[in-house]
Amino acid sequence: MCGICGFNWGDEVLARKIAELLKHRGPDADGIYNDRYVSLGHKRLAIIDLSKKGVQPMSNEDGSVWITFNGEIFNFEAIREDLESKGHKFRSKSDTEVIVHGYEEYGTDILQKLNGQFAFCIYDRDKRELFLARDRPGINPLYYSARGEKFIFASEMKAVIAAGVDKEIDTKSLEHYILFGYTPKHRTIFRDVKKLDPGSYLIYDLKKKEVKANRRYWKVNVKDMITDEKKAAKLIRSTLERSVRRRMIADVPVGAFLSGGLDSSAIVAFASRFTSDLNTFSIKFDKAGFDESKYAEKVSKLFGTNHHSITFTAEDVRNLISKISYHYDEPFGDHSMIPTFLVSQVARKHVKVSLSGDAGDELFGGYDKYKNLLALQKVRFLGTLGGKLASVFRRPLKLHRFLLHSALPVHQQFASLDTYKYIEDMDEDDFRLFDSYEEYFTFKDPLSNAINADFHSYLPEDILVKVDRASLGNSLESRPPFLDHEMIQLGLSIHPELKIKDGETKYILKEAMKGILPDEIIFRKKKGFESPIREYFRKELKGLVQEKAIDYDKHDHFKKLPLERIWKSHLAGKKDYSRMLWTVLMFNLWWDRWMD
Repeated sequence: MCGICGFNWGDEVLARKIAELLKHRGPDADGIYNDRYVSLGHKRLAIIDLSKKGVQPMSNEDGSVWITFNGEIFNFEAIREDLESKGHKFRSKSDTEVIVHGYEEYGTDILQKLNGQFAFCIYDRDKRELFLARDRPGINPLYYSARGEKFIFASEMKAVIAAGVDKEIDTKSLEHYILFGYTPKHRTIFRDVKKLDPGSYLIYDLKKKEVKANRRYWKVNVKDMITDEKKAAKLIRSTLERSVRRRMIADVPVGAFLSGGLDSSAIVAFASRFTSDLNTFSIKFDKAGFDESKYAEKVSKLFGTNHHSITFTAEDVRNLISKISYHYDEPFGDHSMIPTFLVSQVARKHVKVSLSGDAGDELFGGYDKYKNLLALQKVRFLGTLGGKLASVFRRPLKLHRFLLHSALPVHQQFASLDTYKYIEDMDEDDFRLFDSYEEYFTFKDPLSNAINADFHSYLPEDILVKVDRASLGNSLESRPPFLDHEMIQLGLSIHPELKIKDGETKYILKEAMKGILPDEIIFRKKKGFESPIREYFRKELKGLVQEKAIDYDKHDHFKKLPLERIWKSHLAGKKDYSRMLWTVLMFNLWWDRWMD
């Protein structure tokens, strides 16, 4: 991966200044291109073609097309052969140059040919246009601001802001953040900064100084669901193996994150077929119940990897928190950012690229919230009666919450299962925001709708943001094989009854991995990639939460939250409010760094 940035006027000094803010994304080399119309910046993490010929910004032969590119194109060699047959001449062996000549030959249609993870900007000097694009699922980020006559873009929001954008809070994004721990699609925490959507491109007219087009170039089109179990399992094995093989392409060593769970273990199983020297990485915490190292070590031993595991403590987390508020740019409430950042630190000591198991849960139905949603459908007949019964049955708490959920429309049910608030703490404004989920509920069955919602919201705005900032914050490239677009198409085309069957989540992926992974790994209880934050908040980090979340008074954005009650309940062990407390804590630490 790399860091890219630019704007629609010539200023080499400013371009170098904002590019320097992205140095962690690309410490190996840098470059600037500018003329009277544009400035483009690049920070390089050298992965393919390590020579100086791979340095960016890069141009075609006559300098009429320039690119600043972040990412990897895994089928670049095949595209290069096609372009060479059409007379294009190449000066490097990089995948970047393939996009330049591909744009010359195919225009924006080059996006249909790319298999990879990317965000880039092409400057077409003759057309006086900027062409920005982002990969299909949104693995690589791309932010921009188009206010007045200024257009600014970058891999991270800090660089956009540094180029001269007002820091005015977007209230709708803040409301969404409080509920879900991340800002919604399109928007950011700042009103004047936007995200380019996954699978989309944007064209900016440099003459008229306006956005000319902002379009999706890809979306999953599910026609016929796969219902045959053996066929589905066979397709998963072959497609995932091809995806992993593509992501082993590099001129530097490639490793893999390994938690010992199903998804990361499946990736390691296939990756070990293409190298005899695979490094794998995991971490463990100093609290009981969070040490899963024995499973990772078992998988490592089975496939002969060089395994690296380090134990972290509350003090390591404390030391990391200030760094995290810098790298995430926006408030970010998913505390699994902690182990993700820490394991990336470990991996970067040994490799520059690491495979990850991200998106296995979204594609194959791995979350408990999916099972809970299906359970709620069995009591749909209760309707509004569920809410009335909830007022009678306040204990046990699980029954109370179940009855409250049962009274909601299905899209609100899923949104409320996904929020950082408990349902009894919600108000009318919360349910108003839940209605944004309705646009994803276009399938006939609730599981497909829930997966569709996660694939277009939770995955790109939470999971992929988390991994991008954690890995690139340590100058490490992360590659998720489950997010190859062929794998996505397959995963979303498998019938939901094969994803959760007889209460077994990810049923068909588990069937596919039989004979490749041991049953102990395939069928062990899902743990998730989390840290013991709830325990730390009650003891080791109690003072930090008190100061930076409960007693914090530099703004009033959380005045509607009963923080004192939440805090007392958490400390007493009555409820686990760690997700909400972390959301508040991270916003306030973000405020200290970026707003105060």
